Amino acid sequence: MALTLHRAAQEGITNALQHGKPQWARVSVQSDVDNLAFTVVDDGGGLPHDWQQRPDHYGLRWLTERVQVLHGKLVVENVEPQGVRLAVMLQQASLTKVIT
Repeated sequence: MALTLHRAAQEGITNALQHGKPQWARVSVQSDVDNLAFTVVDDGGGLPHDWQQRPDHYGLRWLTERVQVLHGKLVVENVEPQGVRLAVMLQQASLTKVIT
């Protein structure tokens, strides 16, 4: 799980810097007894409308697979007024099943 979150941080920050040209990026982790949420938000140029159809998003595809192995969810979306949010959500109960 820790490696997946580390890779999510790398992917979110790298994509923001390479594609979005942001002035800032914020990484946050929130957790409670049941859930863990990890986000990278930036104020860059945002995602093009057809970004999911482009064949060159290997890092995001690979990250999606890693999150799915942990029974989690990955969301990548534009934020207002500009920028992108990459979020990983994991449920603690699912993590216990993966580990055992």
